[in-house]
Amino acid sequence: MRTCFACQFNMSLGSFLRLEHMRTTIKGGLPCLAIITNISGCHVPAKTNADPDSCYEEEWPEIEWELLTIAGKSADWLRQAATEDDLIRIENELWESIK
Repeated sequence: MRTCFACQFNMSLGSFLRLEHMRTTIKGGLPCLAIITNISGCHVPAKTNADPDSCYEEEWPEIEWELLTIAGKSADWLRQAATEDDLIRIENELWESIK
């Protein structure tokens, strides 16, 4: 049976998202906030102990997030200033905060 990630924790997706933000830095020290704006899909654990035709890999929902100033204001320049390494690190940290 496939179970939605949000359902596993008995919380609505809306209240789940309001809680998911964190302080972080870009460019080696520029402080900012990263906030999850949307989660689409759901976590589906892998099924590996059955007939190979009915097995499937683990699936994770996709997250959308944005960078804000420390004051919580939207600033496009933050995303542009962030390096690719910054973006990968921040997305991984956001995933760890919701697992």
